[in-house]
Amino acid sequence: MKLGVTILIITVFFTILLSIIICKSVHNDGNALPKYDERQRVIRGRGYMYAFYTTLIIYCVIPFVIKGDTKKFLGDMLFFGPALIGILIHISYCVWQNAYVELNTEFKRCVAVILSTSLFNLFIGLTSLTSGKMVENDKLQVTALSLAVGALGTIIVIEMFIKRMIDKRGDVDEESEA
Repeated sequence: MKLGVTILIITVFFTILLSIIICKSVHNDGNALPKYDERQRVIRGRGYMYAFYTTLIIYCVIPFVIKGDTKKFLGDMLFFGPALIGILIHISYCVWQNAYVELNTEFKRCVAVILSTSLFNLFIGLTSLTSGKMVENDKLQVTALSLAVGALGTIIVIEMFIKRMIDKRGDVDEESEA
């Protein structure tokens, strides 16, 4: 077996192991699986539907809107971009409908994991951008995906904080009316 394949297998194994550890640390009960109530499940299902159809529409429109040199420049981002937009739509819908954070999750830990992952991806992307390795042979490289994922995570964290502030302000307003 070649060294590269061995390194890939070890990396995948450690990534899965790290993901399980992070999931267990985020949940209050030590379980790696999320727990949602019925309302959250319905909202998340609707969010998946909106994300799916949006992604499908974007994939269908791309051939008619993006031509020649732009297609060559975007490269892999033509595949990943619509998927990331779909993910953003799903998570944004769930955040604004109070169905994103699981019942057994501590909010601060969840935000910390998302934010640290986003900042790490932004660091990788910005390092590539400043070193001039983001574009080679007039084509975006895979590191552009790190920049996009980092931006996506940052947007999600900002949305979660805005929603949290709105909810807290609503709680204060309800208490003052009573």
